[in-house]
This record gives sequence, structure tokens and C-alpha cells, in this order.
Amino acid sequence: MARPSDIDFSKWMEPAARLLRGEPNRVLSKNKTLRWGRGGSFSVDIEKGTWFDHEEGIGGGVLDFLKREKGIDGREAVEWLNRELGASIYVEQQKRRANGSGRSHSVHDHDDDGLDSSVPPWDERDVPAAAAQPFLSTKPEITAVYDYTDLAGELLYQVCRKEWIDNAKRRKTFSQRRPSPDEKGVWFWGLDAGEYMRRAPGQDWLKYDKDRWKEWGCKEKRRLEEPISHTLYRLPEIREAIAAGETIYLCEGEKDVETLVRMGLAATTNSGGAKHWDPELHAELLRGADVVIVPDHDKAGRERVPKVAGALRGIAARVRVCDLSAIWPDIGEKEDVTDWIEKGGGTRERLEAYVADLPSWEPPPYNSRFGAITWGDIFKTGPAYEWLVKGIVPMREAVLVYGAPQTGKSFWTQDLAAHVARGVDFFGHRVRRAGVVYCAFEGGKGFRKRQQAYALHHKLRPEDSIDMVVLTRRADLFSGDEDVEALIAEILHWGSVFSEPLGLIVLDTWSAATPGANENASEDVSRVRARVMRIVEACQCSVLVVHHKPAGGGRPRGHGSLTGDFETTIDVDWATREEGKHAIQLKDADGRPLRKAVLTKQREGETGPVCTFVLRQVETGRDADGDPVTSCVVTAPAGAVEDTSARIADTKGPRISEDGRWHLKPNLETAFRGLAEALKRKGRAAPQEIRAPANVECVTLSEWRDEYERLAQGEDEDPDKLKERVKKARDRAAEKLLLAGFIGKDGEWIWRTSKRVFGIDPPETRKRSEPIAEAIAEAIDDLLDVPFA
Repeated sequence: MARPSDIDFSKWMEPAARLLRGEPNRVLSKNKTLRWGRGGSFSVDIEKGTWFDHEEGIGGGVLDFLKREKGIDGREAVEWLNRELGASIYVEQQKRRANGSGRSHSVHDHDDDGLDSSVPPWDERDVPAAAAQPFLSTKPEITAVYDYTDLAGELLYQVCRKEWIDNAKRRKTFSQRRPSPDEKGVWFWGLDAGEYMRRAPGQDWLKYDKDRWKEWGCKEKRRLEEPISHTLYRLPEIREAIAAGETIYLCEGEKDVETLVRMGLAATTNSGGAKHWDPELHAELLRGADVVIVPDHDKAGRERVPKVAGALRGIAARVRVCDLSAIWPDIGEKEDVTDWIEKGGGTRERLEAYVADLPSWEPPPYNSRFGAITWGDIFKTGPAYEWLVKGIVPMREAVLVYGAPQTGKSFWTQDLAAHVARGVDFFGHRVRRAGVVYCAFEGGKGFRKRQQAYALHHKLRPEDSIDMVVLTRRADLFSGDEDVEALIAEILHWGSVFSEPLGLIVLDTWSAATPGANENASEDVSRVRARVMRIVEACQCSVLVVHHKPAGGGRPRGHGSLTGDFETTIDVDWATREEGKHAIQLKDADGRPLRKAVLTKQREGETGPVCTFVLRQVETGRDADGDPVTSCVVTAPAGAVEDTSARIADTKGPRISEDGRWHLKPNLETAFRGLAEALKRKGRAAPQEIRAPANVECVTLSEWRDEYERLAQGEDEDPDKLKERVKKARDRAAEKLLLAGFIGKDGEWIWRTSKRVFGIDPPETRKRSEPIAEAIAEAIDDLLDVPFA
């Protein structure tokens, strides 16, 4: 090989500077000069391959630069170039065996794959000086040439390996070229028929391109009528080896073929990679051969095996597959047989011993992509339908949970998910314990408070092993696949660290995960639905999607295909009973509104009620002002369910019961309950300066608002917006309740009158006269009938 004095090192100046100093200053750099530093004090002349430090007034070439930056020179500096920038040159000549032609097969390859990179480039060996190649530059250079011939050994075409340096990284590509039939030393790049062009006589021909013809100022055009088919590498030697009964190793590239040939084995490949493997042509060339396929250790290699092996089955005498990971457990992704020989101690003896015990390749059983069931299958005992939550959530299917605002659908879903993570029965339904990833796309910041409330309510501790992770940043499942694939990757990561298999993914909510989508457009709904199913298939678990429905509506918001696309749908709503044309709210013994979950669609189970539940308030801590921080948990109703006539709809009619308690509309009742709670917690004797009845307890408007706020908080509502909404609602409620005689007020002080309210106060013992009650009710109803929001 060439000595250092014979090598042009200038082309390595730029990549070495980029690697050691980072990217240059874009503002100060020019086409031929790169500058580093805020003032551009360090520069590199790209054409000359030199550097100069303008502050110190010194400069030089790349070896001087390495001595200055790394403190290395001579052999050590060149080895650094070999190791860090791939600047090694290796040349090898082999005599072809085919037909005893003695034709030389040249491989001008300074790739570090399959060769000894520890040999310095000036080491004196018996190598022809003309074979030495220059170091790589930023422009592609041919670093290896592989001849493909016909059976007679006549050259058909060559595969050229091209390499270059891009941002200090070594790049490579492969191109085919065939010799011109009438011009020696001239090549046609490509194997296709069609038109080719070139700039001037004596130059190579390139595939014709209209734009480049004009851009390059090409002068000549020529048409080739016959394409050349990709064939097998070292074909004459392979046919000779087959006739001699030798085993043929079928590799993925020419480099691996040359590695095995140097070990004395018969090896081949096809040019152009897996996409140019011809099942008919190439398989026929290997007819009667004992073939061992040696795939690279990567996805492409694994996918190539059934294609190649399937084509050879029945044509080759025998087909086996050499899985290198079986003899080299430490093999890395994309490594191959050459890497095994270099790094894993591979030898011919070890390879042949392993191959000798390999069974013949058999195609795997056909896996129907669309779930085919043959006639014979129906008489076999098939797998039972699997449930994650029996009767509610099937395994590995998509479920839609929908509900009107404030009905508790997210609280209910979170409770179900936590029960799955704990493996605890859910409202009498058996649960299979599994890992859960809850994607809180809507209100993710407040989800920690919900989890804390759940833990306090169920007396859970930090050390309890519960496989549940909450993701609080939104993913976009509508615009493209990037977020979907990233979400799948993260879900699979958490699934890998769970002690239980991943079983449930929750996407809360549909609208938060689909920014820009039109819920009423079937194509938008179908696109999102397809990505939901992509998550189901990739993660092999159930996916539960939370969605909205209009207040008072009976179906989910958006296009009708949305419910049709889910195997299971669950409606979460208020629990009511019908009274004529009115919907009457139901409450438990503690006066809490009842909610219900109902299966409206179930592919393999029964539809109908799942459970009735209430939301219980739990204090999770104190804020900076010392005020309680609360959230809600799902619990079973307390005691017997109590019917009320507090209407969800805005209707008129009697609002006093026979036992003497008044019925308020839902929003007014919530406000009044907040006042009752405030009086219970902070009520005190009325100050002397206000006009209040004797022996009543009072609270301030702000104390009333604080209690009302905890009761009125919606799912994931912004705290600042909640305060503003509650303040306005409290002022409107105070005005109505004051006019109707339910409260008294003086300035900032509020107190209750003697009027008793259904669901808040116990019933009176005496019975009121119905005519009087109805008359009073109609009068107060007129006062309270102002719409309240």
C-alpha cells in the first residue's frame, strides 16, 4: 500500500474539522472557506485542505491539525483517520476459478467490513501499486467493483460500491454498469433498456433525463433495446460447485460472498438486493443445489428468507437457513457473517459444524390476515371469547365510552382502568389483571389529583404494585402517522416494564386526540378509527376511547359511523325515571345524583345496564392558601335510591312535597347544598351590625362560593374558569333564593331561612294541606323559573 507521503490527505481536512470542532459558523463561512468561532478566528480552506488559526497565526494540513487538537501524529494520526472517518484503503486480487480462465477479479474495497482495519495504510505488502485507491472524500467514489458474468465467464455488468463522507459519517450506495459494446472503457450506468445520454464522446452514458439533458448541456443520445437481467454473482464457479456436490452459501451481498470464498467455501448472491431476486431465474440457476441461506441480522434479512427459500423449495435439492444469532448470541442489528468472522470468532469449521445440524427449511403455517375459518374449523373446539372486564370490555378490541358533559364518564373510565390495573372486580364484573396506559389527553394536568383521590379512597400505598401509567401530553391521531407510531412505541415501552401483560389503553378523549378533524365527516372518523385499530393491533390489547355526546342527546356526538366502527359502546348518563314527559333525577340516600353506565352495543355479549354509581368527593390535600383541594371517586350509591321531582328539564309545576320539603331545580339545589355545607363547616353567630334573625348562623359570600365550587367542579375544568363561573352562578342563585325566601342576606353575610329542601334536609313530621302547598308552590315557582346556568 502507499506510504503517507504518497497519499493526498487534503480531502480529510474538512470532515476532521467538522468532527472535532462541530458545525462551522454559517454566517461567516463561504463556498470555499469554512470558519469556526463567533469571530471566525479558525478557518479551513476546502480546496487546499488546510487550516489556519488567525489569533495564533499558525496553520497546516490535517496531520498538523490532529497533532494540535488531539496530540497525535504519524501512525497514530493515520489510524485515527481510519477509525473515525473510515479512511482506510485495502486492495485484493483473486484468480477466478471458472473454466480455468485465469481472468482476474478485482475488488478495490477500502470498506472496513470484512477486512483487517488495524493494518496501517503504509504497511509494505506485496500489493500492486496501481491498485491503491485515494481516501474517501465528500463526493461519492468507487471503492469496490464486482464482476457479474455469464456461464462462459464473459462480463455482463459490474456492481460498483460507492462511498463518501457526509457530516463526518461514512455513506455508501451500489450502482450497476455494463460495458459499451463498441467503445472500450465506456460504461452504460444501469441495466434497463431505453435512452441514455452523455456530454461528450468517450464519457460514460447515463439514463436519459430531460431536465439534466438541458442542465448538463448533453450532446449525444443513444437507445439500448435490450435490458440486462440481474443474475447470480460468481455464476461459473457456482455451477461448477453444484456439479461437484458442494454446499452453496447464498448471502445478501458481494462482500459476504468474498469473505466466505476466502475461507474456501462456495458462495453467491444476486445483484440489486431482495427486490431484484427473481424467483424463477435465480432459483433455476440453483437447481439441484444444496443451498444454505445466510441472511443479515436485520428486518430486511428476516423478510428475505421466506421469499428466497420459498422460491428454491422444490427446485434446490435442499434449502437450509443459517441464523447467525444461534452461534453468535452477541450479534448486533445489521451485522452479518463477515462481522461474525471478524468479531465473533467465526471460522469455517464452526460454520460447517453448525450448518450440518440445520433442518431443511419449511414454510410457516399460513396466517390469514383476515381471520379465515375453514369449514373444518367450525367443528373444532375454538378459543373461548376473552374478556378483560367480563361482560363489559373484550380483550384486544376497541370500546367507545360516551356521555354528556358532567355525567362522570371520565371518572367512571378512570375507575374501571384502575380496577383492571389492580385486578379487582368492577361492580360485580370479574376483572383480569393487566397493565394499563391511560392517555389523559383532556385535562391531563389534573389527573394526578384524581389518582390521589382514588388511592385515598381505596387505602392504597405508594409501595403497592399497580401497573398503571398516565400519559398527560396530547397525541395527534388525525393529522398523520408520526404521533401514532410514537405513541405505540411509548405504550410498548411501559408494557415491557409492567409486571403484568399490557391489557388496556385508554384514549381520553376522542376530540382532544383529533385536532382539526371534522366529527361529522365519515372520512375523518374512518381515518381516526383506522389509527385506533392500528394501536389495538400493534399493542395487542383493548383500547377504550372516551367521547362526548350532546346534553340530552341519545347518541355520541359526530357521524353515525363512529358507533358502527366500535365492537362495544357504553353510554354514561344521569339515572332518571320518566314521569309523563319529564325526566326525574334519581338520588341516593345521601342526596347525591345517580349516574349509570349502559352497554348500548356488545358484539359477543348482552346489552343493558352495567352499573349505577355516584361521585364521592375526596379531599386530597391543601393549597397554598390552606383551602382544601378535592377530587371525586366513583362509588356505589348509599342506601335506598330516592325519587325526587327535581327536574333536569326546565319545567314548571309544584315544587313542594307532602312531607314539607321544597324541590329545587338541579343547579339551584347544587348552589343551596354548597350554602348548607358552608354553614356546617364555617357557620357562626351573626355579627351584631347586620340585620339577621336571632340564633341563626351566617357565612360570607366567599365561604359559600368555596363550598359551591367544590360541588360544581366539572371534569378537568380549568381552576380560574371554574372560580369565575361559580361566582356568577352563586350571585344569580343568591338573587333567586332570596326572592323565594330560602335565604337571608345583609351585605356579605348569608343565612338560611326555615324553608327545608328535599335531598338536603330530613322530612318534617306533619303533612301540609295540598291546596295550600300547591298555591305556595306556584308562587315560588314563578320566582325560581328564571333560566339558570
